[in-house]
Amino acid sequence: MDTIKEVEFKLDGRIYTAEVRRNKVGDRGWAKSIAYVWEDIADHLDDSMLEKAAEVSKAQSKRTKIGEFPLVDAAYKVHNALVIAIKHRILFTALLHLCDDAAAVGMRFSRKAGCNCGCSPGFVLQGLGRGVSLFIERKKVQEVKRAA
Repeated sequence: MDTIKEVEFKLDGRIYTAEVRRNKVGDRGWAKSIAYVWEDIADHLDDSMLEKAAEVSKAQSKRTKIGEFPLVDAAYKVHNALVIAIKHRILFTALLHLCDDAAAVGMRFSRKAGCNCGCSPGFVLQGLGRGVSLFIERKKVQEVKRAA
C-alpha cells in the first residue's frame, strides 16, 4: 500500500498517528474505504460494570456464553457501544486533520469491515473515494519520549 498522507494529532493528552494509504489494484484496490482504529480501551473504560453484572448474575466470571446470563449480555452491549463511540471520536478527530470537510465523511462501524469472517472490524467510510484505507494508532510512550 502506498502512503498518501500521514498526520499526527493530539486528543485528551494522547498522541495519535493517522495514515491514509491507497490500496494496490490486486490488494482490494476496488474495495470500499475502511478506517481501522487501534487503541487500548482499558485506558478509557474499566471492566467494573461487566464484573458487577457477572457478580449479580452469579456467573463464575464476566466471560459467559451469549444468552446464559442476560444481565451480563446487556452489560457487554453497553460496554461495546462505548468502545465504538470512543473509536468513532478518535476517527472523527483524525478526519478533522486529514480532510477539509470531515463532517461530510460518512462513518459506519462494521465487525466485518475488512473481511467477511469478522477478523478485521473497522469503520466503513463514505465520501473519501474507493480503495483507500485509514490506519489510526496511538503512539507508544517510548516513541513520544524519543521524539521530544
